[in-house]
Amino acid sequence: MSKQERRRRQAYEDAVEYLCVEFASLDEHLGGPDWARAVESVTSGEPHTESWYAAVRLLHEAVEEAGIPGGLGLTTPMGAQEWPVIGRRVTGWVCPDHSCSRVQRFEGGGEQPPAPECALLGRAMRFVTD
Repeated sequence: MSKQERRRRQAYEDAVEYLCVEFASLDEHLGGPDWARAVESVTSGEPHTESWYAAVRLLHEAVEEAGIPGGLGLTTPMGAQEWPVIGRRVTGWVCPDHSCSRVQRFEGGGEQPPAPECALLGRAMRFVTD
């Protein structure tokens, strides 16, 4: 995979991560049948295919058109400098179908709490350990 493709892939994963994290407020602001169909095409599509990229791009454009600066972040940074830097090794939960790069870390020992739910997919996130 080329460096350009890796960057594209990461940008779209970050956009879907933002969608997942902010889904409730975006859905409240943009909800409707067209929005629901666009979200469905992202959540049910195979990640990293051209149709999936196109669906994410449509959501990004809809968010921009609704007056939210930067949309889902495909054309402007979404404050990535503020996000925690997470290496390849992690203990915690990840997106259940790898649509986004969302990671919720598991800190400390003790009993593992129940898996958080992916707000976008409505399914439990997958637990991974380094």
